Order: sequence, then structure tokens, then C-alpha cells
Amino acid sequence: MLHVPPEMITRLQPSVKAMQVITMALMMAPVLFIAVIFAAIDTDNLHSEPKMLILLAAATGVISYILSFFFGPAFRKSVNASDPVEYTDVKTLLTGLQTSHVIRCAMIEAGIYLNLVVLLLDHGWVNLYIAGFGMVLLTLLFPTKGRTVRGIEKGLND
Repeated sequence: MLHVPPEMITRLQPSVKAMQVITMALMMAPVLFIAVIFAAIDTDNLHSEPKMLILLAAATGVISYILSFFFGPAFRKSVNASDPVEYTDVKTLLTGLQTSHVIRCAMIEAGIYLNLVVLLLDHGWVNLYIAGFGMVLLTLLFPTKGRTVRGIEKGLND
């Protein structure tokens, strides 16, 4: 089982910080959008009527969330790692993890925006819940140094 040496983990920190900043930016845009929506609509008019547009947007959002967990990992890279681990192998795997993470977050964000736009148009609680669920997913996917190193180690051992 190959492990990432501690000196390489230290060198990965700027890349992890960049992924964290990108994720925070992807999370803040829907938060600002929901603030604009709540300023523009009367929250007393929110309803739970099962209209086709509301249900279609909710279903599409959930499907987008599910597909993000299949399409995101498809962009990971693989390497034939040597023992000891070389920095070029780690950097290649990190690039694939970054691409995979951004694609996954973008697909989740697409589902969030779709439901927020329908919330703006049709005022359905369901769309607010689905968008909130997407925000929870983005929060749970927030990249940490430990999670990134585990992902790299998994790629080294595959």
C-alpha cells in the first residue's frame, strides 16, 4: 500500500486551498441568489401544490445530484505509481481530483440553480428544499487536506 510522503503533503497545501476557494465561490453564488429571491418574492405565497414545473425541476435537480457522483469520478486520472512515490504521480492524481471535484460541484450547482429559478417563477416549497439539499451536498463535499490525501492514496493504490 503506497502512501503520500509528508513532505509531498506539505507541497499539496496550495492546491487544496485553491480547491477550497473554488468550492466556497460555488457555494456563495446560490446563497446570494436565494437572498435576492427572498427579497423579490412574498414568502407568504410559497405553496406546496404539486405543479408539473415544480416537480419536473425537483426531479431534474435530484437526478443532477445523483449523476454528479458518477460523472465527476470519470475525470480522475490514473498513474502507474512507483515505490517510493514520485511527486509527478501525486501531482497528476491531484489534477484529476481537482477536475473531478469541480465537475461534481458544478453539476450539483446546476440542480440548485434550476430549482431556485423555478422557485422564483412558481414559489414552490419543494424547490427550496431541493436547492437546500444541494447546498448540504456541496458542504459535505468541501475539500480538506485529509480527504484530498486519501483520494490521492486511493489513486496510487488502484
